[in-house]
Parts: sequence; C-alpha cells; structure tokens
Amino acid sequence: MRDIVIFYQTPVLFGTSLSGSGLVGAVSAASSLVFGVYAAVSGALSLVFGVYAAVSSASSLVFGVYAAVSSASSLVFGVYAAASGASSQMISGF
Repeated sequence: MRDIVIFYQTPVLFGTSLSGSGLVGAVSAASSLVFGVYAAVSGALSLVFGVYAAVSSASSLVFGVYAAVSSASSLVFGVYAAASGASSQMISGF
C-alpha cells in the first residue's frame, strides 16, 4: 500500500511583488522616512532653542551689565550722599 502525501502551498498574502524582501524593503523605506522627518523636526527645534538660548544669554549679559552699572552708580551716589551728609553736619556744626 502506498502513502499518499499531499503538499499544501501557503497563499501569499500581499502578492509576489511585496512578499519576502520586497515587503521588508517597503517597511524599511517607510521607517527611514519617518525617522528622517523626526530628525529634521528635531534639528529645527534644536535650532530654534539654540537661537532662543543665544538671545536669552545676550539679554542676560545686557541686564548683568546694567545691574553692574546700576550698582556702581548706587555706590557713587551712596558715597556722594555720605559726603554730603558729612558736609551738612560740618556746616550745621558751625
């Protein structure tokens, strides 16, 4: 008696052009596109935040210089007020 062997062929789900390596290539290209767009957006955001940081640093520098000048002028006017008070005391003492 002979054995009967039946072979079944698995149906191709996406057709022959997208099966196997074609499907892998399509998925790889799509993921490369997504990550490329992500990298472009990330680079643009980095540029924007870099410009913001540069402007912020520049404004901090300007306000730091302003604060230093303001402190120096306060010191000068403080010395002037002290000298003025001392001279007023001297004048009123006479």
